Amino acid sequence: MKKAIYCYNIDDVDQHILETITAAMDVELGLLDDGMLKMTVDEILMQQPSSNQDCTRFTLSFMLMNELSDEEMKQLLKAGEEAHWHFDPIKMFVTEHNRQWTLETLFCEVRKEHQLFAKAEKLAEALRRANQLDLKSFSDEQAEQMNIALMKGYMLLKSGQFEEAQLDQTLNELTSLMGE
Repeated sequence: MKKAIYCYNIDDVDQHILETITAAMDVELGLLDDGMLKMTVDEILMQQPSSNQDCTRFTLSFMLMNELSDEEMKQLLKAGEEAHWHFDPIKMFVTEHNRQWTLETLFCEVRKEHQLFAKAEKLAEALRRANQLDLKSFSDEQAEQMNIALMKGYMLLKSGQFEEAQLDQTLNELTSLMGE
């Protein structure tokens, strides 16, 4: 299989930067747009898509990578940062699991996962802030509620098995107790 990167919703300046980087790495660059959303990932891999004209279905940017090693991905991202690109896509790899998915399904699933982990990060940040609080300034009942909320948040994140509603509820409990 070929080493390739496929981008959705990239501007002309960042596209030029990425073209320069991928050429130096001998990685094919493909551009995706809304007209390709019904194609499977495998169908995309068989072509060299080059249109980035109509990217209105998703407001986010995506980068689909095929056959790149972790080291190559790090090299690519470092070169992009050094070139001062503004492209900040949700990144994903082609896998055996997602090869038969349509591009639209893949983007939707990855977007949901991205949003879920962004909420998990918000909870982690709230836990860090709450952990800095002096519980002696709380009433005994408030301190106990805070300790329960902290434990619940830590256990939820540690489990790695959470849903958006659980994250929202735990975050709301914690921020409410912190007076935020």
